Amino acid sequence: MPCRLCGTVNTICFWQAGPVKPWKRWVLLAGSVLVLLLGLSLAWDVPQTQSIVGAFFALFILAIGAFGIVVSLFGCDDCVAKFFGDFLGL
Repeated sequence: MPCRLCGTVNTICFWQAGPVKPWKRWVLLAGSVLVLLLGLSLAWDVPQTQSIVGAFFALFILAIGAFGIVVSLFGCDDCVAKFFGDFLGL
């Protein structure tokens, strides 16, 4: 039975899902927190966000990090494997 995030993850993630592994959830959570912190640092950087392109880029990075956190906390194992991808065949 698919979870509530399966439809969104399948729409956003066009790549093939990697194998389901229990460690991927924690690595996705840690990586997403780092990406979210990167997005926050870009958003706080005044010269970068003065242009519309810089602000859009910071918002895009923030959205990826936030969605990664949501998937890692509330998604099923298939969603986590799909969002994580087939990184180095792991």
